[in-house]
Amino acid sequence: MVAIPHWPPFAGVRDITLGLERVTAALQRLDNPHQKLPPVIHVAGTNGKGSVMAFLRAILEHAGYGCHVYTSPHLVEFNERVVLSGKLIADDVLYDALERCREASAQVPAIPLSFFEGTTLAAFLAFAESPADVLLLETGLGGRLDATNVVSSPLCTVITPIGMDHQDYLGNDLLKIAAEKAGIMKRGAPCFVGHQSADVLKLLENKASDIGCEITSLQYLSENERERIPALIPDKLPLPGEHQRENAALAALVAKELAKKLPVTDQQIKAGLSKACWPGRLQRIEQGKLAELANAAIWLDGAHNVPAWQGLAEFIDTELCHDVVLIVGMLANRKPLELVGQVRERETPIIAVAIPDDPASLPAETLKKSLAGSYPNIVTAAGITEAVTMANQYNKAHILFAGSLHLIGCVLAESNK
Repeated sequence: MVAIPHWPPFAGVRDITLGLERVTAALQRLDNPHQKLPPVIHVAGTNGKGSVMAFLRAILEHAGYGCHVYTSPHLVEFNERVVLSGKLIADDVLYDALERCREASAQVPAIPLSFFEGTTLAAFLAFAESPADVLLLETGLGGRLDATNVVSSPLCTVITPIGMDHQDYLGNDLLKIAAEKAGIMKRGAPCFVGHQSADVLKLLENKASDIGCEITSLQYLSENERERIPALIPDKLPLPGEHQRENAALAALVAKELAKKLPVTDQQIKAGLSKACWPGRLQRIEQGKLAELANAAIWLDGAHNVPAWQGLAEFIDTELCHDVVLIVGMLANRKPLELVGQVRERETPIIAVAIPDDPASLPAETLKKSLAGSYPNIVTAAGITEAVTMANQYNKAHILFAGSLHLIGCVLAESNK
């Protein structure tokens, strides 16, 4: 399995350049594979994109459909980003697709592609050349100018809850961020929308009206749908947290409304939702090096913005009953107190760590200084294994890693050693 592809050059986890000109030009040299894809469900939003896609994939696969899936970032191996009809892309298929994209971009005049642009092109090549019934396509960042937005005629679009994130790319205004996400909407393709603030929902509705797109909002369902959609959600979902019930409901809504084109039954929807898998999101690890080392249950969550930490804090309140040690690491562009400050119990023990081998990580000592005024029980650890050993000393029932998907990927890699 591939950790980081050989091309394009990897300039860090935020190596994303917004704009479609380079991608469109390179696709033309490759005979436009993005026009030869299976029916596309295009997903944007701030939180819940991957979870909604995981629920949709589980529903569709349970109903017998072959699903291509494109997500980012990966946790441990790059191949996680590209799923071909239910299986991670093989190394040789990935290498071949990347090489063809590299050669196309190198033709005169050369097209300089970012890491995300180049790997997205390779994914489109692989998707176009492998049979499947549907492609679940996640935006990398934003929507309007995201490399995935070259798909002009999706089966439908999905916009999950929108909040403040990636302000360095999308700006500090929530409505401007929402306008960028709304850029995936297309004329004639229905759009399904998760819970939004009133202002954001109004913006999305206006955009849909302007371009001739039917929009269905999870928070304003018909009386019939208000009864039927919740009835499809299993009492116990495989993805913990109350927020996942909203993600499951949005996936169920999409599946119900698309049933004329991708027939599924209510029974298949409910059964599929009960089988969804999405690593790194309130995931409990029960095997491996770290599980053997810990004297508590270990949980992983990639929460890295305020809405995600709000959901995480609710899980700590209701499910873990504050009987928890937090191990926190995050990227330097984050505001630690804005995120961890959602945790209500100020006496919660916290262990600050740096994300291993990541120059964009916030140093553990800097993270500690940012949080010490509000969380007095904070210390630092030199690494992931040491943090677990230190967490054992608090005799809590749970150990929870959070703050960055990149940290979670490192935890999973460390646990598997």
